[in-house]
This record gives sequence, C-alpha cells and structure tokens, in this order.
Amino acid sequence: ADVSTDHRESQAWTSEAQAKQRWGPFKADDYWKKISQAVEGTRGLILTFSGEPINAVFHSTSGGQTASAREVWGFDYPYLQSVACQWDQKSPRYQETKEWALSDLESRLGADAGVMAAAQNGSSAIAQIIDHTASGRVAKVRVGNKTFTGAELREKLELRSTDFSVDVKGDKMIFHTTGYGHGVGLCQYGANGLAKEGRDFRQILTYYYTGVALKNVHGT
Repeated sequence: ADVSTDHRESQAWTSEAQAKQRWGPFKADDYWKKISQAVEGTRGLILTFSGEPINAVFHSTSGGQTASAREVWGFDYPYLQSVACQWDQKSPRYQETKEWALSDLESRLGADAGVMAAAQNGSSAIAQIIDHTASGRVAKVRVGNKTFTGAELREKLELRSTDFSVDVKGDKMIFHTTGYGHGVGLCQYGANGLAKEGRDFRQILTYYYTGVALKNVHGT
C-alpha cells in the first residue's frame, strides 16, 4: 500500500498506551474491550458492491443528510448516495459559528475578490449563496465580486463543512456551519446514534452505503 504521513489520506491510529493516556486507565480498558470486540466481530468481512470492494469513505457529522459522491467530487458511486441522518445531533461538532474580519478575508480570498471595496461602498450583499447541492450544502457562493464553490470556500476559510450560512455584521463575516467533514458515506456520530438505538453493524453499514453486501474474504 502507498503510505503517507498526512492523516487526511488515511485513517488515524491510536495504540493502547496512547488510549490510556487520552482516556485514563479505567475508561481506556472499557473502550479498548469494545474496540477489540468490534475488530474480532468483523474480522475478515469487507463491504462489496457488485462483488467488488467499495471505497468506504466516512466523515464525522453529516448534519441531517449525507452527501452523494457526485455532488462533492463530481463522479458517481452507486453506493455513495445521499441519505437522511438524524442520529448525529449530539455530536460536539454538529454546529459551529466562525467569524472572519473582512480584512483577513481579503488576504485569504485574494484582493481580486474586492471584499474591502464592497464593504467601503456600503454593499449590503458582500456575500451571497448562489446555489445549493441536492443534500442542502453550498454549491456556489459569491464573496465580494468573486464566486467560489462551497468546497473551495470551506478550504480557504477552514470551515467545518460546506453546509453553512453567512452573515455580515460590521467589519466581520460570520459563518454558521452544520456538520463536520465532506459528508459522503458513513456518518460516524450518526452510526454511534444508530448503535445506541440497538442497530447492529450490518444494519448501520447497509444504511449508509446503498446496495452493498458484506463478504467474508476468509471464506468461512
């Protein structure tokens, strides 16, 4: 496998010693048992679509609706479709408000965006959402006189998701985000909520990944 030190390109990993340092010895023992049971209980199982292993992408918090791969990355996976998700509302990342000074936006977005010029001219529409995706996330947004995709603005302004609204108050632009992550595939906090309602891993996985099947690669 190709290996990268960039945590965004693969899954982060925590050792048992690190877990004890993070959670304390008593919680860590309890959590480690659950982790071990989950690993042993799913050993050898993979998710497939039409007999082939899937790209099982995931994110932290969907904010009420997951996104399809097509609306986020522009190419379609039949099993990465948008589904409703009302089980992630207790996520600590469900909502966030982030403020940017207009002067800082100018340096982040480029002088050609004309943010300060628009503010000095008294424009009441320094920022305006132009279009939304099928799952309700921002597809296009204009800031100053420049148009960005929701994904571009999220990256440039370090927003938690592309599900956001925007207000301008004085010399600040305020973003209200819902959810955390790209929104495609399995919602981690949603899966946790479903598990607390008694759903097992098969029910959870086949809900977030449309039309998939579980296959035992060990052949038993």
